[in-house]
Amino acid sequence: TAEFYISACCEGPPGEMRLLILSGPRGEGKTTGGLVACVELAARLAREGRYDALPLRIAVVRDSWVNIARTTLVSFEENQRKGLPLEWRDGRHEAVVGFEVPYCHFYFFGLDDAASADKLQGFACGVFWLEEVAPAAGLATGIPAEVMGLGVTCLRQPGVPYYRMLITMNPPDSEAWVLRVEEYLAGLEIPHIRVHHAVIPAGEKSEHFRRLASETSDAAVAESWGLAAEDFDRYRERNKVFLESIGRGDLVARLVEGSVGDIQVGEPVVPNFSPEHVSSESLSVFRSLPIVRGWDNEPSPACCLFQILPEGRGVNVLGSHSIENQHMEGFIDAWTLPFMAKYHLLPTRPSTGSVGPGRGWGRGARGGFAFEDVGDPVLLNSQLMAGRVINQKLGAALIPGAIDWDERRGAALACFARAAPKGGRRFVLIEKAENKLLLAGLQGRFHFPKRISTGVSTLTAMAAKRASGHYSNACDALFYGLALKFPAAEWLRRHQAVAAPRTPTSRVKTFMGA
Repeated sequence: TAEFYISACCEGPPGEMRLLILSGPRGEGKTTGGLVACVELAARLAREGRYDALPLRIAVVRDSWVNIARTTLVSFEENQRKGLPLEWRDGRHEAVVGFEVPYCHFYFFGLDDAASADKLQGFACGVFWLEEVAPAAGLATGIPAEVMGLGVTCLRQPGVPYYRMLITMNPPDSEAWVLRVEEYLAGLEIPHIRVHHAVIPAGEKSEHFRRLASETSDAAVAESWGLAAEDFDRYRERNKVFLESIGRGDLVARLVEGSVGDIQVGEPVVPNFSPEHVSSESLSVFRSLPIVRGWDNEPSPACCLFQILPEGRGVNVLGSHSIENQHMEGFIDAWTLPFMAKYHLLPTRPSTGSVGPGRGWGRGARGGFAFEDVGDPVLLNSQLMAGRVINQKLGAALIPGAIDWDERRGAALACFARAAPKGGRRFVLIEKAENKLLLAGLQGRFHFPKRISTGVSTLTAMAAKRASGHYSNACDALFYGLALKFPAAEWLRRHQAVAAPRTPTSRVKTFMGA
């Protein structure tokens, strides 16, 4: 796979820019693949006599200088010991690979170094190389998407006709920005931009060693390759069992098996959420029942729409969303109104309270809905204007929700713990298609941060929102509505009451006669 990746980097017509991603488990040779790809691209320039483009300038970027020094530079050193003509410069912040003439000039940037980040603004290179854009275990920040945007502007080294954006990484989680970028660019089908993602299968390295052992007639060499294969297999097995022992199956999938998976980070805000709370089919919308719209605004605007079924049969969550870097008016125009129009959830009158059971209209119902709006009390701040925007654009009368975080989270925990009395379903049922951010948040992306040194989580709303970003907003929008309709204290009072013991009609006789 690395050989294919190297070929994809050094081939192609002039004027074609390539985004090439190499992902796979730990230890399979991704960094060496990126290094050799750069050297081979420079070798092509030399063969074509393009000496004005040499040395090929390569920016190598990671989330921190510490991670570059501990991992990336170590891979460079290993190849240096194996014969790569490499010279370190500027205190190991730069490296030059040269043969008859200098071929490649590598510049290493750690994003925790403000000076290095500033250098990127005016930097010109032929290759922009991102190492590990996603955090390995949720303990590091990874590389933000903006760095790729900045990197594209750096691809302007004079004389280079083959610009390359390289990404080498462990498989990211399913929501990583790099996967969205890959899908978006591939869908554009722009002729001068090529995108390819090469995935190293788990264990390919040891298979390669065994193949080399079988191809040599030298018994000592064959034995050496065989031992190397066994050693790498043991390395993978150690990784698997130790990660499983600490309950990090998510890291087994990404770091050992080499598959995309969701990172388990910190403590989930709603630990009792389960797949049973998700409906794969479209939920019915009942026209005679009001629709509750929950609202949140920090750090991003969000809305969640749900209906409460009569006779305590449960809550149907119809749709929810949040948009980063957007104000409330723009969010309503971009998502809330289009969502309501898509399913014809049109109001006819203000809500006057609960109503009896109605006919199930399903998606596509034609108007006639009453709405109740509840949200973060901050929305009603006259200076913020967000609450006024909700009232004006939707004809709503926004009700201030619970300020206390324990009330909101407690209501959510109580609701997700309940089973509906009829129908064999969970009390809260969420439609899968229209609640992607909400489901991602409930599955653990809305989480309390955990200190690495102590393993203790900080269980405050502010800490959870800071750690979770916009994944918190769709969840908290739901929580505001649940706290208004199903206060946790009231539910616990009814369901935890202990009946007084009855007086026995006769004494229990034992062998002692008591």
